[in-house]
Amino acid sequence: MRYTRGVRHEPTCTICYGLLEKILVYQVPDDPFFADLSGKQQILVLLTPWKTEGQDAAKILTLVQAKLAPIVTDIRNVKAVVGLVETRGRSGIIDGVGDSIFVGFDDLGVYNDDDGGTSD
Repeated sequence: MRYTRGVRHEPTCTICYGLLEKILVYQVPDDPFFADLSGKQQILVLLTPWKTEGQDAAKILTLVQAKLAPIVTDIRNVKAVVGLVETRGRSGIIDGVGDSIFVGFDDLGVYNDDDGGTSD
């Protein structure tokens, strides 16, 4: 899985890779302590990051050097699903994310075909 990591309130974005372990749905308690999140549902993910020295596997051969300690982050930080190829005792990441790929959700169950029409 490809995800981004940044520092709070800064637009800095780092490409990271890891294994999605679980998707967690959490109802935030209705308490003033939680401010804007109070009483709202949050979707979080538990993931195990891979050490890759910040390399972008869409541009350069990127190997998983180690698995790091699991973290929990907002699901909106997950950007794409990537492949992991294991060979000769090493794991390489296949990241097909590029300028020509669009990731989205189709709420209505209808998508646009190549001719500009719609299909079910």
